[in-house]
Amino acid sequence: MAEELLASRNYMVRAGLFKDVDIMLSTHVSSEFGTSFGDVNTGLVSTQYSFHGKSAHAAVSPWMGRSALDAVELMNVAWNYRREHLRPQQRSHYVIVQGGDQPNVVPPEATVWYFFRELDFGRIQELHELGSKIARAAAEMTDTTMTERILAATWPGHYNKVLAETLSSNIQKVGMPVWSKEDVALAKAIQQDLGAKTEGLKTEVAKLKSTKELAGSGSDDIAEVSWNLPTVVLSYPSNIPNLIGHHWSSAVAMATPIAHKGATAGAKAHAMTALDFLLKPELVKAAWDYFAQQTKDTKWQSLVPEGTQAPIDLNQEKMARFRPKLEKLYFDPKKYNAAEFGEITADGKDCAHSQWFIAGRHNRNLLTRPPADKFAESFWHHCSQDWIKLRKHVVSGGLLVVARPASCAGERLGLGFRFSVLFGETKVGPAVLKSLTVLHRSCQCDVVFLIRALQTRLLLGFCAG
Repeated sequence: MAEELLASRNYMVRAGLFKDVDIMLSTHVSSEFGTSFGDVNTGLVSTQYSFHGKSAHAAVSPWMGRSALDAVELMNVAWNYRREHLRPQQRSHYVIVQGGDQPNVVPPEATVWYFFRELDFGRIQELHELGSKIARAAAEMTDTTMTERILAATWPGHYNKVLAETLSSNIQKVGMPVWSKEDVALAKAIQQDLGAKTEGLKTEVAKLKSTKELAGSGSDDIAEVSWNLPTVVLSYPSNIPNLIGHHWSSAVAMATPIAHKGATAGAKAHAMTALDFLLKPELVKAAWDYFAQQTKDTKWQSLVPEGTQAPIDLNQEKMARFRPKLEKLYFDPKKYNAAEFGEITADGKDCAHSQWFIAGRHNRNLLTRPPADKFAESFWHHCSQDWIKLRKHVVSGGLLVVARPASCAGERLGLGFRFSVLFGETKVGPAVLKSLTVLHRSCQCDVVFLIRALQTRLLLGFCAG
């Protein structure tokens, strides 16, 4: 339901799910490795107009019927004429999701689904009201009735400068993945096939961007969160540059090592950023100071009416059809050398050959004693004091961290997630927790993790979509 339908965060915000969260670290797949702050994207209202008429035989007695499809078509014609007199920054588009059963029956029911996009709350609201006015007029013209169902809505985003600067610094430290010749060859072949610029894959991380108004850009309902608490979005390099959005070409990389390498790099940057905010409360304060200025004159209001139910029925039939077919395309770590994707332990060994350990709400006592295998024993001896410091921040609230073999951690926990953790150098000590990879195996919805800290009372929300 959440994927591309923007129908989750608004409902989550209004339900109070983020009231005790201090910062939000979110993600979006990209061909770049970077982040930005400030205003970004359009906001929108997603709504369906359903027209209700009267059926009749289309040849024998059409005058007895009232065509709901006529109302849909008249609304669309009217909207397309009105486009000439709308701001160039707006974007609006529609699909007819129900148009009747067969030609010889006057359609008694018809539905059209609209997205109304603009660059601020007031203009989005005005655009939506105009669409509803035209829908009512179409019903009047066809002697039908009309009902509206708002599915979702989101503001344009505003991402936090303090979070973005911290994340960008960690992106620079992680660096781009090392692409193989096969990775680059695949990228170039697809680019060439589409007639796009043939450059292969990005080799340098993106600079921190201060975003401005972006006419014609997409929408993302993480923006709803960004107006309720400090938020940043990480773009991680799991796709091929210069492709067409919402096109088969943009799905190719998802079943290849390109996606896994990019997601792993992004997870490292996010995990390092999470540690920065866990261990430096002054960063949290700075992020909220920026947020206070951001919201000084602009207060979030929901574009979805109070009492609206989340449209959890959407895409149920499609997912039932396609989920079994997608399973054969899921990444299988047994087919690849984990070291190729950067999952290396502190002593340089391939993570697949290291027995790590799981700590957190399911097995909290492991935080108080060393694990059994030789690598973990030496690691524990080397950094136990640093681990104890980190434990003070985390253990009281529940979920932390660490992996056994990355490929089976999710199965062992029965969670359906894959956990992978790396250790490395940080300011806190010689070998503290450095990187956490969280990959949703079925990639159907956002995965939200809350990491609590005892001393700073910090909550970080991870949205890996």
